[in-house]
Amino acid sequence: MTRRHLKLLPAGCAFALLTALASIGAAAAPADSGAARAEWMTGFVKLEAADKAVAENNMMAALPLYKEALAIFEEVRRRHPQWNPSLLNYRIN
Repeated sequence: MTRRHLKLLPAGCAFALLTALASIGAAAAPADSGAARAEWMTGFVKLEAADKAVAENNMMAALPLYKEALAIFEEVRRRHPQWNPSLLNYRIN
């Protein structure tokens, strides 16, 4: 919608439309952020389990868990490139 189109609407309708559009955009970002965090947390749980396996000297159990955690972190970075890049880079690198 252009400014010219907004001028054709009554003042109250234009304001209501702009407010609604802004709230839709604002609502989408936290949901995406929540999804990214939930996916990341799955990887973090795998990472913690791998660290525990290492502490118990169980390298055979740790290696696949580390690989799964890495794959999850890479997938989160691919699917949500704007979500916490410094944290993802830290976990991946």
